[in-house]
Amino acid sequence: MHMRGLTVGGLPTGLSPLEVSPRDVKPSNSAIGNLGEGIAGWYLESQDMIPLARPIGDGPDFIFTDFNRTSYALVEVKSTQEETINDRVREAISTIFDFAGKLIVGDPRTLYDCRAIGVIIKTADDYELRSLNIIVR
Repeated sequence: MHMRGLTVGGLPTGLSPLEVSPRDVKPSNSAIGNLGEGIAGWYLESQDMIPLARPIGDGPDFIFTDFNRTSYALVEVKSTQEETINDRVREAISTIFDFAGKLIVGDPRTLYDCRAIGVIIKTADDYELRSLNIIVR
């Protein structure tokens, strides 16, 4: 027996009750965020940066350093499936810039690379990465 689904009003949908089409499946925001952070980490490592820390709570998403530990990248990652990510990247760089300002008071000799990385997840194997950097000393 082949069942067909019904709407709340009792009209037949023409589909089985549990049928799901690909356009109905949306990943969660946290899944998109995790993917974006993974892509951003890979991107920074491909630029010869070394992961140093992943602060929890206050501060950037990541802290990376160069091989000589003469500079530190303070990284904030924003991820979405929407093309409109530039405003979120600009807001993130402002947050990181403020955070770096507090660190400079403690050690003005250190170079801080404030990075806001925006990742647009298009499909499972297609993404776009946008990076905004401000170097602070």
